[in-house]
Amino acid sequence: MDWTSLQDQAAWQWMANHQAWLAPLIAGIAFIESFALVGIVVPGVVLLYIAAFLAGSGTLPLSTALFCAFAGAVIGDGSSYFIGRYFHHHLPHVWPFSRHREWLARGEHFFYEYGGISVVVARFLGPIRPVMPLIAGSLFMPRWLFFSLNIASALCWAPLYILPGYTAGAAIEDSQQWKSYVIGGVIALIVLGIAMIWLRDRFRLKQ
Repeated sequence: MDWTSLQDQAAWQWMANHQAWLAPLIAGIAFIESFALVGIVVPGVVLLYIAAFLAGSGTLPLSTALFCAFAGAVIGDGSSYFIGRYFHHHLPHVWPFSRHREWLARGEHFFYEYGGISVVVARFLGPIRPVMPLIAGSLFMPRWLFFSLNIASALCWAPLYILPGYTAGAAIEDSQQWKSYVIGGVIALIVLGIAMIWLRDRFRLKQ
């Protein structure tokens, strides 16, 4: 059994034993998944699935789970935006950018090429998700525009990442409605997969 599997099991066990904390946990995981660079290290997608599954088993209403994920994502990207805006001169000298200057260069290229839509697309693309809000802030994208796009993208992101786990958990809890829950989860997974593939191919970062 590899280290990643052990971590996933430990996370599952901890969340299962602290289900009263699921709402702030979902918000916190969504925040970390969206926050500058941390999302690369932390397996946010897996943790969100676990939390959503447990929430769907009857611990948390779907509306609450969706709102927590939405709020965490908006705050995570928003915090990254302000870090980029107020510390833009220092970014090239701070780790890991001090060792990987190309990350900033590629992010800026992506931003200049696609404009405001880059903020929306980045939320669904792993390689640039934790960097783009920083770039938007460092290049002084207007606040109103960034947060409009930030909120709009989070409204799409939250259901795509919460529904698969939530519907799976709800299916087990409510055997009378398991078919509709499973169908809903499968549809959400298919939509997420198609969207990720399309976005990856349409907005592939140039080397």
